[in-house]
Amino acid sequence: MKLAMLGIAALTLAGSVAAQERHPTVGVAGASLVSQTPSSAITLAVDPGLTDGRLSIRIVAVNGSKEPRPFGPAAIAIAVGGKPVMIATADQILKRPPAPASRDSALARASAAPVIQGFGQRDNMGATNPLNAAAGVPDERFVRPETAPPNENASARAVRESLLKTAVVAPRASLGGALLTDKLGRKPKEVNITVTFAGDIHGFVIKMP
Repeated sequence: MKLAMLGIAALTLAGSVAAQERHPTVGVAGASLVSQTPSSAITLAVDPGLTDGRLSIRIVAVNGSKEPRPFGPAAIAIAVGGKPVMIATADQILKRPPAPASRDSALARASAAPVIQGFGQRDNMGATNPLNAAAGVPDERFVRPETAPPNENASARAVRESLLKTAVVAPRASLGGALLTDKLGRKPKEVNITVTFAGDIHGFVIKMP
């Protein structure tokens, strides 16, 4: 009897875990991709090209649950060719020998606040966004400025301020920003991104040109 009960409990747990995982949303670089459940929605876009050898990603998370939920770079896993790719911090991106202004400007443009449409568009599961969050509209500034060292120029400060921060997202609110990865040897053909938020696991497969 105990073994039977343990078996039922294991099956129940496995079912609940499986229910949290979704089939990946597949799309192409440059497009806004949406993955959503009743408790969370993730919208992201990957730039088709590399910026200073880095992948540039814009992401917005909407909390559709009834509880505040933490979100930030630690909730995002990126892989290329089956190997993990680390997300660069602002200090890692900016800690380098002085570079021409054009290079700083390119990084600033790549990490600009996300302009992501698509809340409500159908994803590969055929679902539409039911969350009706206050944020998630084009041209909205999703990130709060960080205090930058006084010797940073305007372009470097723009990079720091635009990157995704770690914060607690209130119910029916959103948080977003930009991500730049560590430098890659070459542009990949495919990027896999997994986002864990509000008890849900959102997978994305992005085809690069």
